[in-house]
Amino acid sequence: DITRIPLVNIKSYVLKDDSGEINIHTEADLPKMNTKISVKAKVQNVAIIKGESIGMTLTEIERH
Repeated sequence: DITRIPLVNIKSYVLKDDSGEINIHTEADLPKMNTKISVKAKVQNVAIIKGESIGMTLTEIERH
């Protein structure tokens, strides 16, 4: 799944494996669909309340 927002340099893709899926934000070119990759990403939370993450985002740092 790919998301692009015109006029804003924010793109995202969904990384899926056997354990589930997670949305990754990137400024790089989007990976091709169904390509096996590994990603190093920065995790940020808006808040953590009672041990629960609120507004977690992952921003891609490296992709292989």
